[in-house]
Amino acid sequence: MKGGVERFLVVDEEDFKLFHGDSFKIIPYLRQFDMIFVDPPFFTWVSDSKGDDKPDHNSLSYEIWKRLESGGCIYLCGTQPQLAMDWHWWARFFTFLYEKIQAKNVGPPAINRKQPRRVHENIWCMYRKKDSFSDLKITYDRITSKGTTKVVEGKAMRIWGEGKKSWRVGVGTPVSVFYGKKVDKNHPEYVGHPTQKPEKLIAEFIEMSTEEGDWILDPFSGSGTVSAVARRLGRNSVAIEIEDKWIDIIAKRVDMVKRKRSIDEFLGLEVDEEKYEEYLEEKKITEPERIVARQEKLQLFTSKEEKP
Repeated sequence: MKGGVERFLVVDEEDFKLFHGDSFKIIPYLRQFDMIFVDPPFFTWVSDSKGDDKPDHNSLSYEIWKRLESGGCIYLCGTQPQLAMDWHWWARFFTFLYEKIQAKNVGPPAINRKQPRRVHENIWCMYRKKDSFSDLKITYDRITSKGTTKVVEGKAMRIWGEGKKSWRVGVGTPVSVFYGKKVDKNHPEYVGHPTQKPEKLIAEFIEMSTEEGDWILDPFSGSGTVSAVARRLGRNSVAIEIEDKWIDIIAKRVDMVKRKRSIDEFLGLEVDEEKYEEYLEEKKITEPERIVARQEKLQLFTSKEEKP
């Protein structure tokens, strides 16, 4: 690594790097990435923020552009009118592809009686201007399924087969709006971050935009959702976070994904089921005993993993 950024590196693994520091001191010396997820702190990154020490979207858009691989894409998170106000900076380097709306079940109080409450977030997908549309790696083929045909009596649906009224179900084509509860203290994924994104939403972006083995950059990592999902999906990632309190949480959260995958593989080892059943019968091992044995096996495995 150039520029002495090694001093900011706190986790250095083959598929995951975590930097503790200012993104602008680190990004210029990193590799190029297939996907970049840009979710900057709103109140300190809007262009009209006060103070000379707060970089705006002018410099941010330039640094992100330099780090994006040809054929890759970025996701820029924000709200309106912030994104519209700062679009001219991003338009210098990027072409707008589509917008994803993250609908939320809660939101901030209404600003005034002339505007509705904002219970959503805007996420813009963009690619480099010099790339042609056909060059883009992004495709929802990676997250779609063939689906099944469901017969619906008495309803005018599309016809598959003579005399049958049916429609496709289970098809994974993504839509422009993501509906999901806010990740707060009542959500199972919550780790304490005030603006934590749902893993399902991040997974959609990653699967649409990258292939296994690709590299993803999250320059404002927060609670580490992007890197945790990236590891689960077999992608590599680099996370950057400036606040001290989130570094340990990010590292542990991403490590948990690795630990869980190892446990799943360990418990899912292929065995000869017929011989296994014969062994259970021979030893007269009851179902409750089998459950206890499995728990002990899992506990033994995890205790070994936790040793330094």
